Amino acid sequence: MKLGTKADEPIGKVVTDGNGRKPTRTPRFFSLNLLGRNVEPSNSGKERQIGAGGTTPNNQQQHNAERSTPWLMSAFEAAGNWAFLHVNFLKQWVVGAAAEDAIKQAQKLNEKGSSAIICCLGEHIKEKAVVDEMMQEYRRLLPMLGSEIRAGRIHTETSIAIRPSPFGSDVVDSTVVDARAYSKTNMEELVKLAKENGVLVWMDMEGSHFTDYTLEVYKELQAKYGNVGIALQANLVRTADDMRSLMTAPELTQNRAYVRLVKGIYKETVNAYEAWNENHKNFSDLIGIAFKESDAGFKVAVGTHHAGHMLEALELSKDYPKEKFEIQTLMGVRDDLTDLLRSNGYAVTVYVPYGKKAFAYSVRRMMRSPEKMSTMLPMVVSIFKAAYKILYGSEPVGVPTDMDSSELKSKERELRTYLNGTAQ
Repeated sequence: MKLGTKADEPIGKVVTDGNGRKPTRTPRFFSLNLLGRNVEPSNSGKERQIGAGGTTPNNQQQHNAERSTPWLMSAFEAAGNWAFLHVNFLKQWVVGAAAEDAIKQAQKLNEKGSSAIICCLGEHIKEKAVVDEMMQEYRRLLPMLGSEIRAGRIHTETSIAIRPSPFGSDVVDSTVVDARAYSKTNMEELVKLAKENGVLVWMDMEGSHFTDYTLEVYKELQAKYGNVGIALQANLVRTADDMRSLMTAPELTQNRAYVRLVKGIYKETVNAYEAWNENHKNFSDLIGIAFKESDAGFKVAVGTHHAGHMLEALELSKDYPKEKFEIQTLMGVRDDLTDLLRSNGYAVTVYVPYGKKAFAYSVRRMMRSPEKMSTMLPMVVSIFKAAYKILYGSEPVGVPTDMDSSELKSKERELRTYLNGTAQ
């Protein structure tokens, strides 16, 4: 019996949308009956939800689905986590399940002259017990990193990445009166422990509803401890103002802000640059603001795999030198450009995620890695994309349809020419 079929169902079934439009026949092999519901591609290319009869579920069907959701969700997510940690062509973006895997990768990067940002995966945790497990993981990780740094086996600028939701901002528990205060307390404990072990802490951004809170916590912790950087996302209209505010924040006059510019992986629809070309332009504008409008004490990291943005940052860093500047990349994404920069003497830090929760992060990276997706069966990509939507309520952001591939290749040639003429 095929996944999602009943014994008396044909392999092909008629799918209707309940609006009288002409039905289409979709192979049952390509539908998913996970979490008590079916998801099939519509003619527009976007998944739509259907009930057992091919129309919008009625109340009884919804009740049955909700009743069957938890264990089915857990089972499929567990299968996805396993696949992205153990299947050769899928385990490209997450280094492994354990902290030791990340440390081994950091050692390899150190041999090449690069530092690592190490992150234990997990997001939007609602159970306090799971937050406690995440805290214990970082309490174990940080002393290990400190020991490796002192022994010279990993780079002296090795760092970790944290964000609010794995540390309690979404927790629903009778013992937690204020979830965001609870998350802040947890993150401060880790920042303090990181400082004791000579480790920098990056605060990653999540969805825009966390932006104000994350910035508030960042400024307080950086002012107090001085070992914290923060990611700012180019897909938000507000980011230029946020960065200017960090440049001049009175509480950051002694411990200056350290900003990592990224495009943003979360899908935003309010006060956001949704089109790729708008986001792309804003990212360039933000790089310019970071260098041109700040003094020499401001610290800048540019997280990108676009050769054009790399070139912009390298050129501006010559004209407007900063206390700290580096390019940051993700493990498994455009490793060729990372190697190119490194071989020409430029500082590159690589984001190295690990942990058992590999599915969500890996699918997001897969959807933004066309060179990797081209090696996979389209059916595999479609299944993971549909499963992600079911599990997390939204589609992973894919390769922009308005991206100019010829322009990208031209920028890569320009970057190589620039590096050949300015090797460090």
